[in-house]
Amino acid sequence: DSTLVKIATLQDKRKTDSLILFLIDKDPAYRAEAALALASVQDTTASLQLGTTLLEDPYLQSRINAAFALGQTGGYASANALIPALTDSSSLVVNEVLQGLGKVITNRDLISLVGFQTKDTIQENGLAWGFYFAG
Repeated sequence: DSTLVKIATLQDKRKTDSLILFLIDKDPAYRAEAALALASVQDTTASLQLGTTLLEDPYLQSRINAAFALGQTGGYASANALIPALTDSSSLVVNEVLQGLGKVITNRDLISLVGFQTKDTIQENGLAWGFYFAG
């Protein structure tokens, strides 16, 4: 697929501005791949768009990848984008959000992890990793 090759090339060249455009592509596979590519680019200027993808994309893998990317990127904007996603309807997304929060959270927002009530073992796994990363 030539579009996936283009996304990989943009990732390799660290072209955040071009990768962000794929976060709103009509093809969900391209949105998911762009979010995953941004995880390795780790550019904080993408945090707002990744947060929008995390909260609004109907495609599950896009939300999971956006949460992962935010955790890899770090910074205040990433934490602010992850916290509202703790209420996502998918435990797989919440798992990734909890892990990401553990990587980017500050002492001020630690209550987001400490006070989180898990609903299943998938979320328990994410919370355990979140605490591990926070430590």
